Amino acid sequence: MEKNKFVKYKHHVRPYFWTVTISSILTVLLVMGWSQKFIPFKVDIKVGHLDFWSLMYLSFTIFFGLIGIYSLSVILVINSFVYKLERMKELWQEKDREALKKRINRQAIILDMFALNKSLSYNLYQTSKIE
Repeated sequence: MEKNKFVKYKHHVRPYFWTVTISSILTVLLVMGWSQKFIPFKVDIKVGHLDFWSLMYLSFTIFFGLIGIYSLSVILVINSFVYKLERMKELWQEKDREALKKRINRQAIILDMFALNKSLSYNLYQTSKIE
């Protein structure tokens, strides 16, 4: 049976996967609490404690939802980058190889900026050299 060549990149994606998982769970729990009008403790504010908790549920739901979307986007960019790295090994024509190398270099800069990790693309490239 042929070994999956993408398994070796798994440890680079793991933090983003757990971030997506935890933020999704927290978002679902917050929406459930919000829909059931769950009030953890009473707050004495002039606008009323129900309006306060609706605002808190809304802000935390948006916050965790955006974190989940960001992490999922980073995972998709990493997958695209890794696919290009593995595809470069299969190309034999020099013209196609140079064009793909230019696209990989461009995407490496975008990946490092987007993932807020300046060495992620280099680490992925080093991992791609391992057989």
